[in-house]
Amino acid sequence: MTHNPLDLWNVSREDYPADGSEIEKLKFMLRYAILAPSGHNTQPWIFKITNSHIEVYADRGRELPEVDPEHRELFISCAAALFNLRAAIRYFGYEDHVEILPDSKNANLVAVVSLGGQYHPTDEDQQIFNIIPKRRTHRLPFKNLNVPESVVFKLVAAVESEGAWLHVIGQDEKQAVADLVAKGDELLLSRPDFREEFVEWLRPNKSNAPDGIPGYAFGLGNLASTVAPFLIRKLNVGKSQGAKDRKTLLNAPLAAVLGTPGDTPHDWITAGQALQRLLLVARKEEIYAGYLNQPIEAEELRPVLRDNIGVDGFPQILLRLGYGSEPRLTPRRSLDDVVVA
Repeated sequence: MTHNPLDLWNVSREDYPADGSEIEKLKFMLRYAILAPSGHNTQPWIFKITNSHIEVYADRGRELPEVDPEHRELFISCAAALFNLRAAIRYFGYEDHVEILPDSKNANLVAVVSLGGQYHPTDEDQQIFNIIPKRRTHRLPFKNLNVPESVVFKLVAAVESEGAWLHVIGQDEKQAVADLVAKGDELLLSRPDFREEFVEWLRPNKSNAPDGIPGYAFGLGNLASTVAPFLIRKLNVGKSQGAKDRKTLLNAPLAAVLGTPGDTPHDWITAGQALQRLLLVARKEEIYAGYLNQPIEAEELRPVLRDNIGVDGFPQILLRLGYGSEPRLTPRRSLDDVVVA
């Protein structure tokens, strides 16, 4: 039987093996971990289950050396999956014990997560968990509706609770940040290797691949989703894409930079967990998020972005948030693809 990678989003808590072994329970909880976002939808994580704990590894075979040469976004993606796993553990009645980067000799081991004692999930725990299958990355324009200030406070608090910070971009900062997004597009898309790497993760709409970004996520029809990779490979579309993304940032109801005090792998893991909590809190408020990370991915622009928004620390993610129609699902790798013995 052919596997449909979209079916994995339809996980139900009703299927939880309450009377099963700890290994069976942990494997079920991983159904929620794999619904996390990742750069180019590479899903660069591997899990190893042993008795009462899960080892979370970064899959270097899915790294993006052109856009992410320091592996910063790789760790952020794995940390988002880690947060989902923690949320599932708490929801199903266990304390979550987490060791971050526990082995200095194994840089790929992101965390070891184990089941603790009995835990009674709070209302917030339940709400966060239940929204995991409803999170989507939104790549199309948002509606022209402002995000209430009360919701902005919740997003800031969500990020800070995980040890990161969120700087909401003010109207007086928006033009400068939008210009940096456009400049980032020009710098990155001028590099043929960058374009080639991006194209490797684009998928035609009718593809049954378990990873990558289908054309429909960008609003492309079937024919355009097939032709686009060829055009991107051959043409430097940096200026036109920059103009489009500048407008996208300027029209965003809410734009924000998520950052951390430092810029180490530990900070990246902090950023990834903070990002995922923010995304879930936002989705609970019927708000979607998309990314405009070009000023952070273009190394020379990252300190300029920091200076423009006047923050201490290191920008990790540039987000736009707002209301919109629910995006179509993007594919997921199966547990058999990501769980190793």
